[in-house]
Amino acid sequence: GWKDLTPPSEQRAQVANQLLAEWKPTLVRVHVGFRGDSPGSAPEQIQGQWDFSKLDAIISDLRAHNISYFLDIRTAPPWMYDNTGHLPIANFPLFAQYMARIVAYYNKGGFTDENGVFHKGHTNWVHAWEIWNEPKSGWDIPVCNPHCPPGFSPAAAPWMRPEVYAELYNTTVTAMKAVDPTIITGGPALNSYPDDTYFQNFLQNVTAPLDFLSFHFYAGVSAKESDQDILSQITGPRFLDRLLHLHAYFQQYFPNHPNIPIWITELGINEASTTTIRDLRGTGPMAYAFLSDSLTTAYYNGVQQIDEFAMESDAQLGLMDIKSYKVYRPYYFYKLFTQEFPQGGTLIPIKAPVNATSGVTMLAYLAPDGKSLRLLVGNIKVANPKKDVGGTGVAKNIRILLSGSIAGHSVDTSQAATIWRFDTTAPADAEPAPTSFPLGTANGLPYVQGPLAGYGAMIISVPLKS
Repeated sequence: GWKDLTPPSEQRAQVANQLLAEWKPTLVRVHVGFRGDSPGSAPEQIQGQWDFSKLDAIISDLRAHNISYFLDIRTAPPWMYDNTGHLPIANFPLFAQYMARIVAYYNKGGFTDENGVFHKGHTNWVHAWEIWNEPKSGWDIPVCNPHCPPGFSPAAAPWMRPEVYAELYNTTVTAMKAVDPTIITGGPALNSYPDDTYFQNFLQNVTAPLDFLSFHFYAGVSAKESDQDILSQITGPRFLDRLLHLHAYFQQYFPNHPNIPIWITELGINEASTTTIRDLRGTGPMAYAFLSDSLTTAYYNGVQQIDEFAMESDAQLGLMDIKSYKVYRPYYFYKLFTQEFPQGGTLIPIKAPVNATSGVTMLAYLAPDGKSLRLLVGNIKVANPKKDVGGTGVAKNIRILLSGSIAGHSVDTSQAATIWRFDTTAPADAEPAPTSFPLGTANGLPYVQGPLAGYGAMIISVPLKS
């Protein structure tokens, strides 16, 4: 599932919850803290004053719609920080106790605070927990520091070296699992800048259970970066390179269990959220190309969870506009992808020429019931790699030759394939209508084909028989 949720207004919540109910994402990231639109969305903004009402409301809505979620409390409460904008290492046990109390509140019926007051909570509400958010970037610190510019407080304070974050993780997870040993925990929710030595040093120093490793993938930081630079990051330093490095580190530092799940807990074209120039590629047709290649790269390289950032934002980052509640294109793409690529299927290997040079990317997936082959085909071809910024791509008519045997099944040429086309011809405010393609043969092999008007993606269901 893909989504990031910050505490919304009541009306926004109704719209977002309806969209989620129609979508049914696999897993939602609940991302709360002490900055942003709703400061104090996490409890105890003021020491000793526990208020779970905002977080309870979010989780209650998700539970009411039977939507699975995990919780990221992205920073410590403001009162734990010092006057330099840092959480002192001496306060790590204090933060660990804070998180352990939240585990007790949500999973064990409540907790008793240092004043002897019992805070009645819930039972078995939160199974998965992400520890902290972007420990290297410092953008989530909720207090000012000596570098605050006039009129902007607080400022980012790059901090928390990987071995220091490992100490925070070890201390916090040990305390949390002492309360509920059934929970799963992970991190470091590292920002997207490709500093892979951070992963390496963290993994060398982590001793508490690491049930998943998380990081963020944004392809760019400026609306002026070229389309080619944005799309090349998918198979470059910010994404594929990091995945390959992580698998190597797992083999090196965890040889007895090297298959640690990888979660991408924030995904987007452009992460620069403080600029006045918005990058409309994030919700335009180019988003289809970006998402299709990102998902393909993720699936074929062991990623088990991806979360778009954010559900409620603007035309650069959102699935729904935070002010007008307009639904953006990627929502309809994700909704159909979740439907057509359900959990429990089987990845199918593919052959060239499906790569960045050809401008085509493809994911092949055997449906769990074995009755159809699902294809995600992306057109990522840039018309002018040196100049295009927000271009339209290159129109292609893409033909896919299918193997005579697909995981023990064969293509049923007596039936038609179903194609959903996401490009400039697709409606911006609805899911595209499916079309049928009578399966043909070429050189003795069945094929399916369809046009894309430029940047875009097709989701294709091909009928199979045993």
